[in-house]
Amino acid sequence: MQGTPTRLEGAPNFREVGANTPGLLELKPRSLLRSSHLSFLNKKDTDTLKDLKISLLCDLRLDEERRSHPNRVDPQTAARTKNFCIMPGSAEGFKQQIMRGELTPERAHNAMLEIYGELASEQTSDYSELLRLIAEAPKGPILIHCAAGKDRTGWAIALILLAIGISFDAILADYLESQKRFPIESEIRASQAEWAQKGAPKVGSASLRPIYSVDERYLKHALTRARSLRGSLEAYLEKSLAVDVPLRLALQERFLRTR
Repeated sequence: MQGTPTRLEGAPNFREVGANTPGLLELKPRSLLRSSHLSFLNKKDTDTLKDLKISLLCDLRLDEERRSHPNRVDPQTAARTKNFCIMPGSAEGFKQQIMRGELTPERAHNAMLEIYGELASEQTSDYSELLRLIAEAPKGPILIHCAAGKDRTGWAIALILLAIGISFDAILADYLESQKRFPIESEIRASQAEWAQKGAPKVGSASLRPIYSVDERYLKHALTRARSLRGSLEAYLEKSLAVDVPLRLALQERFLRTR
């Protein structure tokens, strides 16, 4: 996209949705942005965000995450921020396994599948509100982020793209773009150090890798769970997320190029 930065130095998973995905060329320029948390931004980064004139910033992290890593944004962007508290309850399971020294790669993978399943089944009220707020926001770019910008944010972006009629292949391609952006090895090392400080037995990188990976099986699992709840993804959007015709049209107007 012309004039839109492809990177923020302090937020490696910041990007424009569809910028590197041919199947999303129908999206309006500068309409939808996604990111990891914004607590490590430098002055250049904060100036960049200010210049983008974000209309609505949706922070999907828990309050404790925001306290430990507060966003560094200009006052106008802060004033346009809506905080959500999204974290599937099953996330506590793998944390307890780490503290007991019981986490294995297989258990971590299964935990991620369950987390994604709960994003689809247990977090519908938050995601429904998010979609409504996006449709009602003033003109300007929408920015959605969580901590890593791949899981909670990945599901939010997938729902938006589903609601406006984007193909699954294009949705998956955008989701997998985080593989190129998210610094998985450094995040694993940081996680190991953090768990050691908490008194956990040493946890191997292989056991943590599924948690920090971007795996298409995770997104497909969430979509399968959503479909199983209502019989189809269309019914899930309508009945679980309250995406009626006016809301769908508003989202299409906001994000799709005029055809």
